[in-house]
Amino acid sequence: TVAVSALWSAILGGYRIPFASDLNGVLGRLLVLAVLLVRPNLISLNAICWMLVVASVLSLVVQWRFLRVTIGLKYRPMLDLRNDLVRRMLRHSAYFLLASIAIQTCDSQMRRLTTLAEPGTATAVGLCFSLYIPLSVILGRMFAFAYGPTYMELRSRGKLREARGLLMQGGLLALVSCGGLALVVIATREPLMGLLFGGGQIDQVAVTRMSNLLAPLLFALPSVSLQAVLFAAGLGAGRANFLPIIWSLVSGLQFICMGYAFVWWGPLGIMWSYALASYLQLAAMALAIGYVSYLEKRESPRRPAATLD
Repeated sequence: TVAVSALWSAILGGYRIPFASDLNGVLGRLLVLAVLLVRPNLISLNAICWMLVVASVLSLVVQWRFLRVTIGLKYRPMLDLRNDLVRRMLRHSAYFLLASIAIQTCDSQMRRLTTLAEPGTATAVGLCFSLYIPLSVILGRMFAFAYGPTYMELRSRGKLREARGLLMQGGLLALVSCGGLALVVIATREPLMGLLFGGGQIDQVAVTRMSNLLAPLLFALPSVSLQAVLFAAGLGAGRANFLPIIWSLVSGLQFICMGYAFVWWGPLGIMWSYALASYLQLAAMALAIGYVSYLEKRESPRRPAATLD
């Protein structure tokens, strides 16, 4: 359901309709919250899992209805391996699958290292990411929806100069706005963490510790928004293959560096390695996009845009 929802979100994005696949996560959390308020004794791990599954199916139904009403889409699932487009999509999917395995392996290494630190470290790191990930997803989606469809439209018309200008504008806006937001949250992170997670077994010492762990993640926020802009540029250029290759290589490097950083600086080293890996990934994506632009400039008399392969 998540994969189909992501596909339909991409279709809606092409029509400039910002309907994200994160709806299933929102519905799942709302469903869990509603049951917690009405019947808190019914909540268990199995019940939460089933609620998330039900919410995922419901979000798919809502999204399908939205597709039918807004653009009149008629969807018929098929898998014709003789179709060149289908084979190309399967090949690209294999690249992204390998990248997701590399990223999940790196995340598993991070979770395992936190269990080697003092008690409560794994929980503290998890709470930090529970604040960072929604922020990064919201910011990334915002810039992807704002600039992605227009960039791809300009490229399809052969207006490469205008597309590059739009890319620079989006990158600058993402850097300034997300950098400013990151600085504000960094300055207020301790009272914010106390407001969100304080109370019960989490005392002021734990809040201070979590706020210190959160700071490196917040430095990575501008990188995430810039990567969303460059991701749209990579898809628009038809050179999506280099993206999972970059993600896999950076994840492998982070996997190695994370262990050394944990030995030298403890849990804080894990967070800084995550933030630095994010900027390394951004730099690699920027270099790849720049190289594609260079090829397009050189070959522009022969063809207006890059091919899929």
